Amino acid sequence: MPSKLLLVLAGGSGSRLGRVYKPLLDFGGAPIILRIISYFMQFVDEVVVSVGSKWQLRELVSILPCSVRIVTDVVTGYGPLAGIYTGLSSTVCDLTYIAPADMPCISLSTYLKLEEFVLTGYEAAVPKWPNGYVEPLNTVVISRVALKAVVKLLNAGVKKVSQLYTLLHTAFVPVHYLTSSPNTEFMNLNELKDLRSSK
Repeated sequence: MPSKLLLVLAGGSGSRLGRVYKPLLDFGGAPIILRIISYFMQFVDEVVVSVGSKWQLRELVSILPCSVRIVTDVVTGYGPLAGIYTGLSSTVCDLTYIAPADMPCISLSTYLKLEEFVLTGYEAAVPKWPNGYVEPLNTVVISRVALKAVVKLLNAGVKKVSQLYTLLHTAFVPVHYLTSSPNTEFMNLNELKDLRSSK
């Protein structure tokens, strides 16, 4: 079986929530980031959380299990792509589950279904909505192949994560195949109304 990394992207500024650091928001009695990690902890070989600054690192180090490694982005100005690069650069795991730190309802079962596509020959698997929109931060990738593609994007000055999947042999998987409740599972907390509606 391939070794697996869970890479949680926690470098966002939370600007739409008034600069609140979203990974620490309480959701169902626990910080969002702890909920996300708990879903995967027993099924992956390594957990890495990428952050964008030292203050984010300080905020997380006190609450995360000691087995979770926190890495600070080694490039700036590239948003989530910087976190993906930093995380992929820091691991030797064969596969990487990429997850954002503001989606408290994501599930292991969705990632296992995405992984099926990678194990059958794809280099990445990405959820896709009926309208064509994709969830570029909820993916399973072959680590070393994805890292090479991310380097190409960074060298070209490209910042959009969705462009990563144009460089990889990517399976775009319908969200309704992945889960019966995609609106819930792929809900991210961008505004205060999202947090209120989730309680």
